[in-house]
Amino acid sequence: MNSLSMRIVLLATLLLSISSLVYAGPGNCAVTPSDPSCAPTLSMTYKIGNGATHHLAFSGAPVYTNGAWQQNFDPQIFPDFLFTSGQLVTSPDPFVGFSFGVINNSGSVMTWDYDFQTPYAGGPYMYAQSIFAGVLIHTNFTGTSTVAPLYSSFIMNTYDSGHLISALGIGQGCTTVASVCSSPDNGAIGPLPWTSAATSTLEVKGSFTVTPGGQFILTGRSLLMPVPEPGTLALLGTGIIGLAATLRRKISL
Repeated sequence: MNSLSMRIVLLATLLLSISSLVYAGPGNCAVTPSDPSCAPTLSMTYKIGNGATHHLAFSGAPVYTNGAWQQNFDPQIFPDFLFTSGQLVTSPDPFVGFSFGVINNSGSVMTWDYDFQTPYAGGPYMYAQSIFAGVLIHTNFTGTSTVAPLYSSFIMNTYDSGHLISALGIGQGCTTVASVCSSPDNGAIGPLPWTSAATSTLEVKGSFTVTPGGQFILTGRSLLMPVPEPGTLALLGTGIIGLAATLRRKISL
C-alpha cells in the first residue's frame, strides 16, 4: 500500500470514529432512527377518587413503520371507566404526537397522568411548536362535567432535555352544561425560537382530572425543527375526529 492509500485509509477511519462520537447517544438516531434504542418511552397512570394510582397496560411494543415509531392504544373497558383507542407516533426528527380518550363512568373524579418521550440526535434545532385539541362530552348530554389540568396550568406540556418550554403549554380544559365543550386554547403555538441540544430527549406530558360522566378526548403534537414548518395543523384531523366518533358511538349504545 503506497503512502497516499495509507493516508486515505487513515482519514476514512478517523472520520468514521468522529461520526460515531457525534451520533453517540440514543442509538445513532439521526442516522438510524429505526434502531430500537430510538423507540419512545411512554407511561399513563390513572386514579379514581382518593384510590390507588394504577398504570395503564399497553398491548405490544412500539413499532417502526413509515418513517416513525408507532404505539397503538387498544380500547380497554373497566367497571368504572373506558379507555378509548388512540395512538402515539414519534420520530427522532424529533416530534411526539398522540391521541386517546377516557370516559369516566365512576361516581368520583378521575385523575390521569401521561408521559411520552423520544430520544433525538442531529441537532441543535432552532424552533419548537406544539398543537393541541381537547373535547369534553357529558354522558347522555345532561348535567355538567369538567376537565381541568392538574399540577400545572395546562393539560399538555413540552420538555426538551428535561427543561419545560413554558411558552408551549396548552390545553386549559373546560366545563360542559348538558352539551359539548372544548379547551378555549385549542390550536397551535409557534413555531417559536428555541435552541435545543445536539442530542437529547423531547418529552410531552401532562395531568388532568375528569369529573363523573365526563368523556374527554385529546390529541396533540410537539416538535423541534431547524426551520419553521408549514401545515403542521394536519394532525388535528383524523385524531380528534376519529376519537369523537368513537365516543359518540359509545353514547348511543
